[in-house]
Amino acid sequence: DIERRVDLVRFAAWLNQGRGILTISRLFVGNYEDHFAAIPKEEQRIQQRLEQEAIIAFSEVEVVPTFEEGVIAVAQANGIAGISSNTIMFGWSEKRERLASTLRIMRVVGRMGKSTLICRVRPRAWTTRPRRIDVWWGGLQHNGDKMLLFAYLLSVNPDWHGAEICVRSVATNEMMQQQTRRSLERMLQESRIDARTEVTIRPDGTSVQDMIQEQSRDADIVFLGLRQPEPGTETDYAQRLEELVGNLPTVVLVRNASQFAGRML
Repeated sequence: DIERRVDLVRFAAWLNQGRGILTISRLFVGNYEDHFAAIPKEEQRIQQRLEQEAIIAFSEVEVVPTFEEGVIAVAQANGIAGISSNTIMFGWSEKRERLASTLRIMRVVGRMGKSTLICRVRPRAWTTRPRRIDVWWGGLQHNGDKMLLFAYLLSVNPDWHGAEICVRSVATNEMMQQQTRRSLERMLQESRIDARTEVTIRPDGTSVQDMIQEQSRDADIVFLGLRQPEPGTETDYAQRLEELVGNLPTVVLVRNASQFAGRML
């Protein structure tokens, strides 16, 4: 619903820099006969709001039997003239089962080579200056390069010009701290992305979740990686994500499923 998710749509437009193809999808769950009359009105409503917000995007309204099946079908069909979408963005849901549903969808579309973003948008701090974008680098899920790319694209957007990118990581000892810092600085230099690094040793008795909450509470946007949960464990993982996101500002959870995952280009 674009009225409830207009900040999400605006965020997607920032990421594609006005150069990509952005499609806003609205799904009606149920029988086509019950909803077909509302489709043209909804399409018109979406386009009118996009014009008000000065956002360039396509809109589509579909009737689907179930939410999960519908999203997967729309994701497969989305595209134009041989160009297909490579990233799907969802808004954050306060309903745990809906979040678990998104994680199940993420598994399927990942097999299609489509990355997934789950965004909890809190735009109240976006008017402050200077802005800071935190990217939490770690794990073996190969999400870091995609998170850094999105952070960079956001920072060069006119609305976010001058925003600082901070790449953060956690180490267990001083040797690991130095190695991680050198690796991150070399990677940033090779990718020509202007960012600073912060590698912190995790104190005994402190969880990584607590460190993220403490160090990123003053950021404007926080990028975190998503792992693919095992089938049947999506609800448990959704609960952990709720705890991880906590009281952070705007959070973007990223699952990289592109063919270049783990290879910074």
